[in-house]
Amino acid sequence: MFSRLDLLVGVASMLASRSLMGFWAASLVTLALTIVFGRAWCGWLCPVGTLVELVPSHHRPANDTAAAKWRYGKYVVLAIVLGGGLVGSLGPMVLDPITIAMRPLQELARPFLGGDAVSAAAGVDIARTAVHIVALLSLVPLVAVLALNAIDRRFWCRNLCPFGALLALVSLLPGLRRRVDLQTCTSCGRCAKACPTAAIERADGYASSSAECIDCMACIDVCPSHANAIRPARAFSLAAPYRPAAETRLSR
Repeated sequence: MFSRLDLLVGVASMLASRSLMGFWAASLVTLALTIVFGRAWCGWLCPVGTLVELVPSHHRPANDTAAAKWRYGKYVVLAIVLGGGLVGSLGPMVLDPITIAMRPLQELARPFLGGDAVSAAAGVDIARTAVHIVALLSLVPLVAVLALNAIDRRFWCRNLCPFGALLALVSLLPGLRRRVDLQTCTSCGRCAKACPTAAIERADGYASSSAECIDCMACIDVCPSHANAIRPARAFSLAAPYRPAAETRLSR
């Protein structure tokens, strides 16, 4: 299911095969979800994002400009993955978050599943050992992603994830996005501190970048003046403060 919903795998696979593949039609659901809600996949559905949230992390200051520059790294990784697809290679897909999360589970389960060509070869110790080695090696990318939390909170998601980069580009389209009512905002800064992706810009009226916001709604939970809400965004706006009259807010 996760693989079929993976828009990045679908795009890269079709680039590599030079054909449309019906198997990836389900990824259009992810595309539609992102157009409407932004990077909601990253905040609510991604299995790697869930695991990253469970691991203790180092918290840099919300206004750390040096850390903010790292966020462009994910677009470089995205270019590598799509470039691999253009030349017919899916090798760079080892950097896809769904692959990173699902492959270890598959490999770790393989020795316990009946009907597998290797596990069915009873008495072949070398084959069994190879299966266990592959299972352990498949954990390396996942462990590395989780270890990056020691550098900064959600370091992988913010700075290196190619799937997140693709969704960030789609999120620039207008849809329902986080907006700030500057009439009620007290500039307390709690939203910027709570944001796990450092998407909120203090210097821009505490507006958030549509490309970086993952719709986790942590800012809404901590705002004492209820100035944060999910509302229709301006077209192609990276950070747009909102100055409205009272409106109905979308609840969590």
